[in-house]
Amino acid sequence: MERTVEVLSLSKAAEEVKKSKSTIFNYIKTGKLKAYKNGSIYEIDKNDLYEAFSKEQVKTNVNEHKNTRTNDVEIARYEEKIIGLENLLLEVREDRDQLRMQNREINDTNRIMASRLALLGNDAPIHNQVIKPKSKLSWLWIVVSMTLVIVGYLITKYLYI
Repeated sequence: MERTVEVLSLSKAAEEVKKSKSTIFNYIKTGKLKAYKNGSIYEIDKNDLYEAFSKEQVKTNVNEHKNTRTNDVEIARYEEKIIGLENLLLEVREDRDQLRMQNREINDTNRIMASRLALLGNDAPIHNQVIKPKSKLSWLWIVVSMTLVIVGYLITKYLYI
């Protein structure tokens, strides 16, 4: 069986493998592609052309595979960071919710104390009202009653946790 040889010019070879003429010429100069010079024209065997560029395609595929593995490692690292950040976000939300609950408890306690003080009469200060004692004795009474309210609050808070 006789093998037919199809010979291509530099331009036709470049069109055939969708590369530039300078790329084909560089392959010839570096010995990656066999070519015969007939005067000033290069003659390239079509089989040799496909053999040279199929090897190049294999190298390109290997490099793309390496890049894919590198990208997979980076993706895995970023996914780990995302999971860590999501866990941190959950902790922050839990802390926020806990602080909101504590704030509600404090506000409720303040409202209760203010209403109790209001029940004591006109001389007792109401919530957000400035205390203006009429005498030293009333001042002492206010300090003692506020201290008792605060102590009561602290006892209930820490005994019923």
